[in-house]
Amino acid sequence: MPGPLRWFFDAAKKVYHALRGGRREATVKIDPRLRESFQAAAREKGLMAGLVDRLFSEKVTLQQWTLDFRENLKQAYIAQYLVAKGGRENMTQEDWGRLGGLLRNQYQYLNGFAQDLADGKLSQAQARIRAEMYLDSARQSFERGKTVGTGIPDLPAYPCDGSAECRTNDRCSWRIEETEGGWNCFWVLDPQAEHCDTCLERAGSWNPLFVARPF
Repeated sequence: MPGPLRWFFDAAKKVYHALRGGRREATVKIDPRLRESFQAAAREKGLMAGLVDRLFSEKVTLQQWTLDFRENLKQAYIAQYLVAKGGRENMTQEDWGRLGGLLRNQYQYLNGFAQDLADGKLSQAQARIRAEMYLDSARQSFERGKTVGTGIPDLPAYPCDGSAECRTNDRCSWRIEETEGGWNCFWVLDPQAEHCDTCLERAGSWNPLFVARPF
């Protein structure tokens, strides 16, 4: 079974390599304006936790924190999607619209997060954990972009879309194989992670999930 997808930044060539099981699946050059946010979204969690620390140390107001959080979240989602589509030049109006829909959902959740902070319902440690979950959720943007890039209009669920019990802790991925009449789509479990009942069920049922080519 293929391992998890990991990203490595080649500083000399200024590109990202997508690695799985020791093999390179893709090489992508990222818009320099998005490189920092993509690196944070793909490999680090310090970005969002740092925003929380600034709020609790009263270096920013809650209003400014919300705006900063929205912007960083937006850039993370855009960067992940761009990587999946192979760059900005491959984006369509439908892609930008799809991204907008994903972000609208996250902004609604963020409003609830900000309200809980305003009401004093979260400790700093709890807020850091919750903030990191938003960054983890950006993985669904990559998976959706990857799916669209193959020609599939939509799939019933995506890793980190919140539809499984593990929510943004989801470490699964889609593996898609094109066939003559459509696509075989496999829900792949990360062998190094624990998995919820929903993901285990999906790995068994969608092994593969066949999607017919639209005519």
